[in-house]
Amino acid sequence: IDDIATIPGPAYDKFEQERLDPVLFSNIRKFETDIARVNRQLAEKKSEQLILRDSTQSLEKTINHLLDLQKTTFQKTGVLPEAEQKAFNASMNMFLDNQKQDQAISQEITRLNAQLNTLLEGKREADAEVEKQREPVRKEFSVLLRKHNLFLAGLQLAVLVPLLLLAAWTVVKKRAGIFFPIMLASGLALLVGVAQVIHAWFPSRLFRYILIIVAIGVVVRLLIFFVRLV
Repeated sequence: IDDIATIPGPAYDKFEQERLDPVLFSNIRKFETDIARVNRQLAEKKSEQLILRDSTQSLEKTINHLLDLQKTTFQKTGVLPEAEQKAFNASMNMFLDNQKQDQAISQEITRLNAQLNTLLEGKREADAEVEKQREPVRKEFSVLLRKHNLFLAGLQLAVLVPLLLLAAWTVVKKRAGIFFPIMLASGLALLVGVAQVIHAWFPSRLFRYILIIVAIGVVVRLLIFFVRLV
């Protein structure tokens, strides 16, 4: 019985693959690749901007220091040393250049974010379309799986029911024999096995109806049996 239950049924992944549009999955994979690429570019640009802003802050401190130094020197001598002026001009040029680079990076980050949003929206639409196509596929697969389960149940019952009938016949015909308790126990075990199969593979409401009918039949048979003993 356990071996019958292990008979493989339909595989959903293969079933779905045969029925859904492969172009949609190809588009989704492309969206995922592009989204990952843009995310990497964004991370690189943000890291580059962070380093650049650290450099800009350092230059700003240097410029402020040079300004203070020039102010002190000018107050003492009335002139600005050429070396200090060159250092100040070089730091200022680097600072302005960093500002331009930072602005360019910010613009690139804005562009990449817009591109990322477009890709994410495209992927959402593709996912929604796949989900729309999956709904009837799931229903079709559910019917197919139900048929397979009923097939397994039929095989199991084809084994158990004849054995149960044989055990019932033996109990009735050989009730005076020494093997009566063994045959009765075997019959009850087979009855439990049939009930388990029905419960596992059939709808619960149908199972209850069948179980009630079987229980009534068993009770009636036992009453007849005990009446005959009297």
